[in-house]
Amino acid sequence: MPYAPALMVFAGAALALLAAGILADLALLWSLSHRPVDWAACRRRLALRPWKARDAACMALLLVLVNAAFFLTVRLAFTPAETARPGTLGVLLPLQTLLFHGLALLLILLLMRVRRLSWSRAFAGAPAAAPRCVRLGLLFYVAALPPFAAATLAGHGLLKLLGWPVQPQGIVLVFFAPDYPIWLKGYLLVLAVVAAPLIEEMVFRGVAFPVFSRRLRLGSAVALSALLFACVHMHLPAFLPLFVMAAAFALAYLYTGSLLTSIVMHTCFNGVNLAALYCLHTWSLMP
Repeated sequence: MPYAPALMVFAGAALALLAAGILADLALLWSLSHRPVDWAACRRRLALRPWKARDAACMALLLVLVNAAFFLTVRLAFTPAETARPGTLGVLLPLQTLLFHGLALLLILLLMRVRRLSWSRAFAGAPAAAPRCVRLGLLFYVAALPPFAAATLAGHGLLKLLGWPVQPQGIVLVFFAPDYPIWLKGYLLVLAVVAAPLIEEMVFRGVAFPVFSRRLRLGSAVALSALLFACVHMHLPAFLPLFVMAAAFALAYLYTGSLLTSIVMHTCFNGVNLAALYCLHTWSLMP
């Protein structure tokens, strides 16, 4: 096998990350047992975020209507074979992401401008805490890897038992397929590592989670925000692992009070996953 040495390095790196995650989990459990977190105080702090239920409802309604109209238009205008062509997909895929991520960012920025909200008041807390939040984001990402890996194995195993095909997300297949232009792959890379972590965290953890936390029990608010995040990605094989990781994002935001923590986690998650998939694709271990 020509890639055996590289594959061994990859497997070693994956095992090292999992081992580091287990050690991080043990360290966090030890810390929590000696210095319990006042989750009620964290929830009260989260409830002070200025986002209201009508903000989340209006944003969700506009995003659903616009994206539903887009998918319906594509379904009526193109056959499935036509949408898979590189030329057509090179237009539709950026347009689809702009209609979700671009529109979501625009709506949040408009609300912040109308309500005269600074980034710190809306999402981040004290700017002086940013270095600590970055460090905690890296730590919490590593700590979330073991439950994420377990959820991935459990979800894929269940789907295989049910006879459901387990394939990577369509955007991943486009990224690694040779037929698509380099500019589109560059766009998807920036989207995955920069734009999506920032905008999705603003939507699901920054706006939706505080609204849910005021009306539901804390565990239910975490679960509901994670459920919506997993559903929006519309990829059944990734549903359970995305749910687990999204719950970790929400808990990190709740604990630190800064969205920067979950943004760092999300960036690491997308970037490491893309790097891992690139290695597997290069060694012909995935489609």
